[in-house]
Amino acid sequence: MTDLRKQMLAELQRRNYSPTTIRYYLRVVESFARHFGSRPDRLSQDHIREYQRYLIQERKLEASTVG
Repeated sequence: MTDLRKQMLAELQRRNYSPTTIRYYLRVVESFARHFGSRPDRLSQDHIREYQRYLIQERKLEASTVG
């Protein structure tokens, strides 16, 4: 487990998120980073917008589930 993932996990646990929510959030960040082939802490707001566009236009997800 990377230091970044450990930090995110610790923060989500500190905020008392449920184990299911924690797993989901970690998976979403992993998918985001994998999409660009880069660590999430090296990606920008522009990458987030591009990924959201990809999820809505290519993956056909509803905007309300992406935002």
